[in-house]
Amino acid sequence: MKKKLFILFTIILSFLISSFFIKNIFIANTPKINPFFASNISKKITLGYLSLKNKFGNRSINNIASNDKITPGTSNNFQATFDIGKSLSIPLNKISTGIYAGERDDIKVFKVKTDEVDWLEYTFVVDGKEIKINVPKGELAPSQETVEEIY
Repeated sequence: MKKKLFILFTIILSFLISSFFIKNIFIANTPKINPFFASNISKKITLGYLSLKNKFGNRSINNIASNDKITPGTSNNFQATFDIGKSLSIPLNKISTGIYAGERDDIKVFKVKTDEVDWLEYTFVVDGKEIKINVPKGELAPSQETVEEIY
């Protein structure tokens, strides 16, 4: 019984660790490592600490997110001061299938829902490796030269 519980605990722990790595260290379900993962994780830890610290106070994590601003610096990749609360509340309009956009007070927000887009898959061979590229239906496929430049 003790071994079965240990195996179950190990499986659950490995699932949690792998899902954490997939969401935080790798970029968009690819094997490429996110160069900003350390700063992103430190921000998550800081926000988690602040939410625990202020849990019984008059400030919650929602107030922090809607009132605080992120400014350019060494730990993030933003080009200008960015108000998180405003960007989250911008209404988005459908531009085309799976693509939504909105703008308010010089803040532009774009959202792409890849599961709503119909894709065509093209296969290219670059340096003996097979490269598969998904292109939205109705769009032109990239040329072999373009794919070779990218890869």
